[in-house]
Amino acid sequence: MCLFSGLNGTGTIAAYAQGSQDTSKQGITKAPSGWNRTGTQFCAYESTGYRGMATQIHPAGRKGNDPSWNIHPVYSIKKKSGNCIPS
Repeated sequence: MCLFSGLNGTGTIAAYAQGSQDTSKQGITKAPSGWNRTGTQFCAYESTGYRGMATQIHPAGRKGNDPSWNIHPVYSIKKKSGNCIPS
């Protein structure tokens, strides 16, 4: 799963196999675009530590800008296991 700091896959890129409790540690302070090229879903959260509103990112080819991320920036992300319920 890749997140980008800019629109349409531009800017800083960070790749995640499992996720991150704080995406700023990988240079992503707000992710307006992403690309999930894995076979699994990921959960993106508006706060660090997998807290706040969650957005489900579907697998295999989902890419582009997610309008909800402009309202609720992504600050943590993890591979989905069960529901995307905040910690």
